[in-house]
Amino acid sequence: MSGQNFTRGLLPEDLQRYKTFYAHRIRKIDLWYTSTFSVDAWQALQLATEWQPGALSPLVTSLSWQAGSDRDYHQLSFPYLSLFLGPNLVSLEFNFSSDIPVQATSAQAIATRTARTLKKLKIRDTTSVAGSPFPARYLSSCSWPDLETLCLPDISVDAILPLSSLPRLAALELIGLRSIHPLYTPTENGIVPGDIHIPPSRASEDTSFPSLRSLTFGGSSGEGSVLEAVAGFIQRLPPRKPSDEYRMLAPGHPLLVRMRQTRPRYPASLYRAEHPSFVALWSRR
Repeated sequence: MSGQNFTRGLLPEDLQRYKTFYAHRIRKIDLWYTSTFSVDAWQALQLATEWQPGALSPLVTSLSWQAGSDRDYHQLSFPYLSLFLGPNLVSLEFNFSSDIPVQATSAQAIATRTARTLKKLKIRDTTSVAGSPFPARYLSSCSWPDLETLCLPDISVDAILPLSSLPRLAALELIGLRSIHPLYTPTENGIVPGDIHIPPSRASEDTSFPSLRSLTFGGSSGEGSVLEAVAGFIQRLPPRKPSDEYRMLAPGHPLLVRMRQTRPRYPASLYRAEHPSFVALWSRR
């Protein structure tokens, strides 16, 4: 196991000294699992603080909790992230594995604790299961009234509705999207055949994605499954205006060269991003 251990047991005066002189000064935390405490030390801290969320950083506003290479340590230490979840937290980034029960439970508890204050959330799920149902359940479990920036791993179709309902979501980034299949393939000239039926969105046309300004898809441009999933996501955006055009500069891939929907939702264009790890960038005018 990784991490540093204590040389003796924690005393009440140790914790009191930390809370008095240090805890209230902390505003930003960036932790890597392999450079922090051992699991025994985390347990000692949790006992000493009586399981109080945010006890170690009550005024923190930004928290990043990154996994190291030690999977066993990652699994056991992730639940202790709650020690830093103060009531003023507005930016949160963490790695976890949704196929590990203790981590999935901990992540859900994090949502309950932080959903009403967060403005920025970035989640990386290291599970090997494609199209995990976790993002849809996670987003649906709480109200996210102030969330403006969101980065998620691969999602299923079921996650689109809760995403579209986030009232202040302005920037959405989907990394490694591969589990949403296209509804149709454009013809060679990029026009969608007239007999294609595009299922209506379950979200209200007037209320879905009310604040969205940018949508970024991340992944390798050489991965066909990523490109097809991007097309599938865009095709499921709710309709609004006839003859508006979506355009993506992805030469050689018929799904993304040009897509004209019967009644697409937003007047917008799609462009290939400069960085090779990004498939496309969407911007609402």
